[in-house]
Amino acid sequence: MKKIIEIRRDNYVYLYWLLTDYCNFECSYCCPTLHEGYYQKSKDFPSNADIQLFLDSLRTYSKDKLLTVCLTGGEPTTHPMYETILSAVAEFPGSTLETITNGSRPLAWWKNLPTLPNKVIISLHQEFTNLEKINELALYLDSAGVDVCFNLVADPANWDWVTSVQSTLDKTLHRFIDAKILTRHNFDAGYTSGQLYEYAPEQLEFIKKTKSKKRKATPHLISRVTYDDGSVTALRQSEVINNNQHQFKGWSCSAGRDGFKVTPNGTVWAGICQAENLGHITDFKPINDMLTCRVPYCKCPGDLAITKISPQL
Repeated sequence: MKKIIEIRRDNYVYLYWLLTDYCNFECSYCCPTLHEGYYQKSKDFPSNADIQLFLDSLRTYSKDKLLTVCLTGGEPTTHPMYETILSAVAEFPGSTLETITNGSRPLAWWKNLPTLPNKVIISLHQEFTNLEKINELALYLDSAGVDVCFNLVADPANWDWVTSVQSTLDKTLHRFIDAKILTRHNFDAGYTSGQLYEYAPEQLEFIKKTKSKKRKATPHLISRVTYDDGSVTALRQSEVINNNQHQFKGWSCSAGRDGFKVTPNGTVWAGICQAENLGHITDFKPINDMLTCRVPYCKCPGDLAITKISPQL
């Protein structure tokens, strides 16, 4: 198999913002720190004023760049500032706002939003997802021009459900299903975090074939992948992970310059992998230099999309 030697996306900023650490789902394969709401209940939870200050700094930093903000959690739609953030980012020139949601909000709530996200990524979980409700929501979002994607969590322990999802969703929505391979989220273990779950060959084949077909190509949002044979293609993060090519330890990475993560307590990090602490949202200061990757697995799509260069170059 040919090897990746560079991933590049220029004049681009990706912000992965965990608005809250509370979720009304408690999926068995999810790290408890992502749904128990420890920070949301504490005095360290960012205030509305803190969030407004951060939005102002983002507007300044992204003035000459294309900004994508991904609101997630926990369940981001439960946060009281969700609508405010949505409206604010929509006013940034050239910005894109994504939301990763479990889709549990009623359809009426989505219809009452002042503006809709550019993209809604709905995660499908066997333990909690109401597929009939999701079907109704997705049909509405699609009709409203929102880029819809389903993150179908391909749990090998519940495989019959994984393969039955299409039978419940409307046929027009099948093209939005993206089967997601599970990786370990054991943050305390560090070096095991990011390893793939164990799958049978036929399960891996199903995952590789079940890929969403995007509504339209947006050139400035596509990262370019260069291989050791000189070929260049558009990045598809799921393929990189499925092929176990998501290992970039020792590479130069633009996390902290082009990629950021905000945790529920307001800490800003270089990259979703949290390569370096950049302070609090009230004193947001990106860095200019490339970092050297120190983790064995780059497991988050947002991190995979930013520039990274092999030491061979």
